[in-house]
Amino acid sequence: MDGVGEGVSDGDADGVSKDCGDGEPFFFRCGDALGDGEGEVFFFFEGGDGDSSSTDGVCFFFDKGVADGDDDSFPCGVADSFGVGVGVGDFFFVATALFFFRGFGVGVGVEKIFLSASPRDRSGAGDGTAVETITASAIRILINIANGLTDQVAISLNASFGRSRISAKISAMISLRVFVPFVTLFAFSAISSAQVDRITGKNFATRSEVLARHGMVCTSVPAATQVGIDILKKGGSAVDAAIAANATLGLMEPVSNGIGGDLFAIVYSAKENKLYGINGSGRSPLGLSYEQMKAELDKLNRKTISPRGMLPISVPGTVDAWAELHKKFGKLKLSDDLAPAIHYAEEGFPVAELIAFYWHFGPEIYKGLPGAFLETYTLDGKGRTPAKGDVFKNPALAKTLRLIGEKGRDAFYKGEIADKIDIFMQQNGGFLRKVDFEKHTSTWVDPVSTNYRGYDVFELPPNGQGIATLEILNILERFDLRAMGRNSPETLHTMIEAKKIAWADRAKYYADPAFAKIPLTKLISKEYAAERRKLIDPNRAAKTVAAGNLDRGDTIYMCTADEEGNMVSLIQSNYRGMGSGIVVPGLGFMFQDRGELFSMEPGHANVYAPGKRPFHTIIPGFVMKDGKPWEAFGVMGGGMQPQGHVQVLTNQIDFDLNVQEAGDASRWQHEGDNEPTGEKMENGGYVNLESGIPAETQRELKKRGHDVRFDVGGYGGYQAIKVEVHDGQRVYVGASESRKDGQSAGY
Repeated sequence: MDGVGEGVSDGDADGVSKDCGDGEPFFFRCGDALGDGEGEVFFFFEGGDGDSSSTDGVCFFFDKGVADGDDDSFPCGVADSFGVGVGVGDFFFVATALFFFRGFGVGVGVEKIFLSASPRDRSGAGDGTAVETITASAIRILINIANGLTDQVAISLNASFGRSRISAKISAMISLRVFVPFVTLFAFSAISSAQVDRITGKNFATRSEVLARHGMVCTSVPAATQVGIDILKKGGSAVDAAIAANATLGLMEPVSNGIGGDLFAIVYSAKENKLYGINGSGRSPLGLSYEQMKAELDKLNRKTISPRGMLPISVPGTVDAWAELHKKFGKLKLSDDLAPAIHYAEEGFPVAELIAFYWHFGPEIYKGLPGAFLETYTLDGKGRTPAKGDVFKNPALAKTLRLIGEKGRDAFYKGEIADKIDIFMQQNGGFLRKVDFEKHTSTWVDPVSTNYRGYDVFELPPNGQGIATLEILNILERFDLRAMGRNSPETLHTMIEAKKIAWADRAKYYADPAFAKIPLTKLISKEYAAERRKLIDPNRAAKTVAAGNLDRGDTIYMCTADEEGNMVSLIQSNYRGMGSGIVVPGLGFMFQDRGELFSMEPGHANVYAPGKRPFHTIIPGFVMKDGKPWEAFGVMGGGMQPQGHVQVLTNQIDFDLNVQEAGDASRWQHEGDNEPTGEKMENGGYVNLESGIPAETQRELKKRGHDVRFDVGGYGGYQAIKVEVHDGQRVYVGASESRKDGQSAGY
């Protein structure tokens, strides 16, 4: 950056983009505090289209030590408009941090405040340079100061923001009168920290852990959590509670899951002190060959399987997995487990905030597809989705669940429901048939594990991606993450590079073991990790990573625990958002689009074939220590899941965060990598960071060659139940993070 204050690197402005759409601004917080030197905060009024490398607009930097001398300061008072020093891009320093936006005081009492105007031309301001900037008819910065502090600042603008640009002649003092007619700022001095002030624990934690002795349920919807607790109190097992809560989530959070999707779970049996795993994923249609799939894709001018419509649909496995789990571990009747969801489906329930946000995209995404989407998932049958607090009913789903409760899984796979699906698919160009449902079975599997610093971490084997967690942990084990520090450049660089290495194997080897020989033992061995660890350059980000040379061989997460000590780690999903968009009239649920994750590359382990399970992203996690259960945990969210598993575990094991803090802590997610669907990483991909990652870490990652970006909402959702022993008595410790609408509860 030419012309900026001393000590400010080019990375300070570049890359601060929220990808909110053309002209949309955002507030981006980085670090744990505002104004006390622990991090930087950016106000980035961007007039571009979300390009992460764009720097047009106005940037506000709040940080300690960016400009620390008189040469970088602007010692004069600022009256009617902002001054930016003698050159465009210069920073100014005000000791008392008292300055004005057209007469409104801002930031009183903040130690250091810097303003940077970042036009493309950063030459001196006194030479009549034209600066490209932006206009808006109104800007409102709304600050929640109910408790005198805030961790959220929202900037809302009229729709024309960023669409109109002007050129302004600037003199030695750059005028910001282009923000017309006014900028209203109030109570900004209340922000002395970007987090609440907690008496105990970390300031970034949203709450304390939840503690209980007899039972616990953690889900992403409070009402579903309460359903699970009620089932436990009625004498149900952890599995009964899990089924009941999962059925309720399918109703209340259809943007993520439902009985049209698949399910995976790890169950701890206290009586046997043993872990069981179940793979409840469905298979592709027997009547859809590879050649026919390719021909259908050619009609759509696609090389990969489409995310919507009939092509990505596989047999839903959730209901059969419920039946298998219930048969082995249930104590109540299946109809008792499903009764609360049926009640809510008939009576209605108020829709939660985040779910309502995702729901409103549905009518546009699924427009024009056959079936009953509008009839099932809108309030008026025409396109009005429920807003936060609106009461939603799904009587068709209530009827379907009642049939399952009364007649068991066969009602879904062999009876009336399967018949309706078969007829609809034949009439609307679908490929599933009743025979696909009749032949469907879940698979009981043995969870696989690795030991990470004394903790046995268990995941399920492929077709899921759980062993990527184990590969990454094996690679990381020889690095002293504790000494390197949480969220340090060294730690994040090492973790990201380890992820890339595991992802190369994930792309090549993870597939349905009934169709491909997977070198599972080798992939999760310590010896293999030692070989792969050598690929990490501590100073440079890898641009490409090849798989090891081995012989070829949107989701909900929830967990429950009961009074007997049994625990369930369960994850269930329709895959991308609500799923394929296909809703059979009268059934009340959408089919998943999991088949999108097949590769169409001949010879690939994950290549499409009839009757085959696709590569799967959903993974439950479980940790044992010294032969006893330590934690049931999971992080929902596609490819984020193994990355999230690694982060929440290292947060606890390496950085001593408690189970709630481990989930609330800021996360990163690396994307643009090698994938089992055939995509290749050729430029190192990119890493999204949450706002709590320190600015210094962001800069250092860029220096090492990482493409650093920023994202909101792409970091999954975490729930966990940990087991502690106090004076010889077992205590469940629950966590449910703030990125979702969820709740942990116990009794």
